Amino acid sequence: MPLLLCACMTAEVMEKEDTAALTRGGLLNLGITVLFLLMCFLPVEDNGKWSFTAVCNNRKLLTTQIYGTLFGMAVLCVILVLKRRLRNKAKTVRIICLVLTIVCCISSTIAVLHNGSSLIAYTGFEKWKKQMLTQKPVLERRMEDYPLVTNWDEGMPVPAGQGGKPLSVGGKGLTLPAEESREPLSGDAPFSRVETDSTSTNYELVWGIPTMHCFESTVHPSIFKWYRGIGMIRTVESTLPMERIGARAVMSVRYYLENALVKHDKSYTDQGGIQGYALINEENGYNVYETANYIPMGFSFDSYITEENYKKLPNGVVSDRVLVKDLILSDEMAQKYGSLMEEDTDTDPGEMPYLEFTDHCYDRAASACTSFSFDKNGFHAEAEMDKDNLLLFSIPYDKGFTARVDGVKAEVERADYGLTAIFVPEGRHQIRVTYRPPGLIPCSVLSLLAFILLAADWRRNMRRSWSRT
Repeated sequence: MPLLLCACMTAEVMEKEDTAALTRGGLLNLGITVLFLLMCFLPVEDNGKWSFTAVCNNRKLLTTQIYGTLFGMAVLCVILVLKRRLRNKAKTVRIICLVLTIVCCISSTIAVLHNGSSLIAYTGFEKWKKQMLTQKPVLERRMEDYPLVTNWDEGMPVPAGQGGKPLSVGGKGLTLPAEESREPLSGDAPFSRVETDSTSTNYELVWGIPTMHCFESTVHPSIFKWYRGIGMIRTVESTLPMERIGARAVMSVRYYLENALVKHDKSYTDQGGIQGYALINEENGYNVYETANYIPMGFSFDSYITEENYKKLPNGVVSDRVLVKDLILSDEMAQKYGSLMEEDTDTDPGEMPYLEFTDHCYDRAASACTSFSFDKNGFHAEAEMDKDNLLLFSIPYDKGFTARVDGVKAEVERADYGLTAIFVPEGRHQIRVTYRPPGLIPCSVLSLLAFILLAADWRRNMRRSWSRT
């Protein structure tokens, strides 16, 4: 952003043809450039020898940056000279400046792309091409390599590793959903999300697979509210620490993908893994882990906790695991829907045992929608409710959502700080939610009026110019 502001200021000075200001700015820029160059060549002692380029780890990148900077300075000097020598040929100067500007933009882009590509070895490109562009991970368990065996320590079925040996992460017991529910993420499989490690950020967007991990700053404000509400800070990347298994369950995360080709140190296993996840497949350079605590989209709770009481919980594992036990409601929401659930007022429950956590995940999964699907206008779900209750959808809350249950308009509420909740009565129901950006119609009308006024003003100015000629 600072660079863009500097570029705009330079363009403004050039348009005003203020040669003196442009000269002063050019000299200042040149002085700063020389200063940075001197800093890059500061002498450094390395193993008893003095080196003048040891400050920079990658000399090729430095060289490209120096050439690009000097080229830009040369172009600026040419513009200054032309403005002084061709004062009477303003049109010619403008054309030359336009061409030089285009050349600078192209050369700057080439320099950035060259530096970026030079950071990636050819083998790295092959990994990217194989893992992201031409293939995508198979999200299903291979029965022959990962059969179910019994973990006698916990008395629970867990997937086995190669050779039929029981597989658990960090020595923790695992509970898996029923065998018939373990489909690949395709076709009629229930909606779920995946999570990749830091080496494969945004790969899921290329694969077309729903994810909760992305590097993007322009996300919905409700996402930031959800992160802040559960005691985390979201900057430009959506990610969760490995101990946040409750947040993953609420987000319907089912798979974790570890890049086995790119990341060899600090791997998933080296960091202790995520409790409840087990290796189910190894393909296309990825180790695919599946959670035993997967909760499909759209589920209900038997109890709730107010936002005020939730903030009193110890931040971390304690508050995280409560996410699968209690629905978090504001005071206003608690007064409106509190009669549907029991209130949890315990603000010091201690760390929830893992087996209790899995029980809550199972209860949430049992209450989840029987079907869920997105389309370009919103989403559709089917639910079978044993009583009147709120269904929580891990979708950012927005005033633009409109919900209909069996064709009857239903209220869309905010729960868990930034997620969407819909009231659904007892029985089997069809839920249809559509989205229209708030203010779309009035803003469109204003834009149309502005266009009409602009066209009228343009026509009036054209008539004036014609009358003068």
